[in-house]
Amino acid sequence: MFPNLTQCTFSYDNYGNVSRFVLPTGGSISYTYTLAPAGTDSTNQSLWVASRTVDDNNGTRSVWNYSYSLQTIATSKTLTTTVTDPGGNQSVHTAVNPVSGSQLYEIQADYYQGPAANGALLSRTTTQYGGNSDIANK
Repeated sequence: MFPNLTQCTFSYDNYGNVSRFVLPTGGSISYTYTLAPAGTDSTNQSLWVASRTVDDNNGTRSVWNYSYSLQTIATSKTLTTTVTDPGGNQSVHTAVNPVSGSQLYEIQADYYQGPAANGALLSRTTTQYGGNSDIANK
């Protein structure tokens, strides 16, 4: 509880993931989850965010949707995450693991006006990592 006697409340799903967060204003943020793409977690199957819904408690409700795909070639993996905002615009995030067993590192993010398949590319951010590839395993 805050000093002004307002509070935030959290709701959780059966797996312990936050399913809803209610703000003191009455607005809320809700999440749904999906299974991670097969091959992203070698020890167990994890849940990833499938959608995020923001309700301002004044009649405005906005939904973001998330989809994931994983491509494996030899020991290298490429994860593509596509985010669709409430206006139908998409961003596509590409992450790779440079060494078998290493974490995924985002190397590119593309932001489109409209869908990625036929929308206008607004901006692209690329990240290059340097150094000894063994560092990724430590």
